[in-house]
Amino acid sequence: MSDPSISLGLRAHPQHLTYALVRGDVTPPLVTTLARLRLPVALHPPEQLAFARTTLLDLIREFDVTAAGIRTAEPVAQRVQVFRLNVEGVIQELLGAGAVPRYFAGPLASIGGLLRVPLATVKQYASGALALTDLASPSPATDTEEREAILAALAALRIGQSRLTALGAEGAAGPAC
Repeated sequence: MSDPSISLGLRAHPQHLTYALVRGDVTPPLVTTLARLRLPVALHPPEQLAFARTTLLDLIREFDVTAAGIRTAEPVAQRVQVFRLNVEGVIQELLGAGAVPRYFAGPLASIGGLLRVPLATVKQYASGALALTDLASPSPATDTEEREAILAALAALRIGQSRLTALGAEGAAGPAC
């Protein structure tokens, strides 16, 4: 299968989702969209999660996204934001349910592994110490969350075989009835 043409990178926050859409069929990859999806404060948390899922599914369908990545919380985080983890879980469920053929969810180390750069370098890209223009053009990111969303989208472009295809190839079937 050819490289995905549009990838989606996500970075969750308790009040919003930052996302980046990147075209991977050009060199260097092109950041086409960088935006925030605000979670409506008028909604209760379960409704906010449903809103995030539905809106992301619409986004995936509208832009024909073929790969996605979510930058998850670090496993050794000092402060755990429980609602952020809930949002990340809903996004992972959406991706795992087949919304896109290729996806990953992971912390900065996973992003670095897919991009084939050391963790220290990924952290420099995320903090802004290194310019993202080394990896993609243009680089409209103004803060860490935006840079992490772009990095997740770029890493998603590097995902190999479709996870659903890989499951089928291994002979994995649903539960026996």
